[in-house]
Amino acid sequence: MDATKLNKDRNLLFFIDTVVFHFSFLKNWGFSCVEKNLFNVKFQSKNCMIIFYHDERSYEIEVKFQKPEQIEDYSIFELLKLLKLNNVVEERLFVASSFENVVHGVKLLSNIFQNNFKKCIFKDINLFIQLHNQRVEINKIYYKKMEIEKFRLCLQKAWDKKDYKLVIESAKTINEKDMFQSEIAKICYARNKIKEHGVMVL
Repeated sequence: MDATKLNKDRNLLFFIDTVVFHFSFLKNWGFSCVEKNLFNVKFQSKNCMIIFYHDERSYEIEVKFQKPEQIEDYSIFELLKLLKLNNVVEERLFVASSFENVVHGVKLLSNIFQNNFKKCIFKDINLFIQLHNQRVEINKIYYKKMEIEKFRLCLQKAWDKKDYKLVIESAKTINEKDMFQSEIAKICYARNKIKEHGVMVL
């Protein structure tokens, strides 16, 4: 699709006008609209930038929060999680390829803002520190979960092959408190088997 036709089609969706209209209350929260085009609308205050995206290919509407002059941004779902409001909305993106869907998606987001966020939230200088710390903690939990899953896969493969040395090796990456009792039993059994053959196990 050429750029002229794409822009014409996008103009018919009225994304800019819809966002500006339904988020006019942001002016009372200390925000002003600093940029707008067919694919994003940006509002900025002293401490926060709110960016509404309408993806060029997928037509998904996203909201990101960013500290001015910084690159790292955070989704509306991350902010809701920080405020312990995870159940407010299903964690998914809003696909809007028609004017009606654009209005529906933007109104839904506007209601989430007005019903769950207070303007003082975006004045909190610690907001982005808290969002960053939350992301770090979630990543730690995720990577730990991946390590445990990798351990379980390696342990089972080694156990099935009766490779007792590898059974013990696989256990070195995680803490015993994260193992099932059956896994601990397999590791103990493997150590005893190796000792029977006179091999030192560290």
